[in-house]
Amino acid sequence: SLDFLYESPLNYELRHQVLEVLKEQAHIINQIIKPAVEDVIYELEHKKQYSQPSINTAEIEKKQDKLRQSLAHIENLNASIPHIEAQRAACIEAGRWLLSRRLELAQAVTSKLLSPQHPQAEEFCRNICKYIKLLGCCMENEIEPRLLYKKVITHQQPPVQTYVKAFQLIKTRYIYDWESSQQVSSQAAEELRGYFNYLLHYLMTALV
Repeated sequence: SLDFLYESPLNYELRHQVLEVLKEQAHIINQIIKPAVEDVIYELEHKKQYSQPSINTAEIEKKQDKLRQSLAHIENLNASIPHIEAQRAACIEAGRWLLSRRLELAQAVTSKLLSPQHPQAEEFCRNICKYIKLLGCCMENEIEPRLLYKKVITHQQPPVQTYVKAFQLIKTRYIYDWESSQQVSSQAAEELRGYFNYLLHYLMTALV
């Protein structure tokens, strides 16, 4: 199963790297292996239909079942490629969306969580914008935002919990609104949730 390639936010780069290999393998399989397997299944079926009493038809059916399982695996491989390609496109779409809306989004969550008179409101908005820009750039280039762990964005006030609230708000409300109003595709929304989960995990484990 190739589910691991698109279930975990830690596998964005792996998904990018493995796609070309999968496409190359699928081409070889479809051109050479699949036709050969289909031919053997046909020959076994012909042999079973016109078999002599001495021929073990049960054994033939067992071989056919194994070959059909191989064909099913081939079909799963073929089906996985467009799925992964669609996820890659959605990741790029989501990254470009974040980058185009980063200032507007940062201002919106700041106004939700801090009053305009709050002494750290301006700094908070700037830092939120930096985080969103980092995520957007990573999504556009399909890379994991490991730079976070190198402390490329630093802050002391407001406390980390306020940043956690901000990104939880984006994840639970804003992404849902964008998806519902079809400003982003459902696949792009899923990619956004995955990246914001990554960011929240970083904030709650590395900074708290």
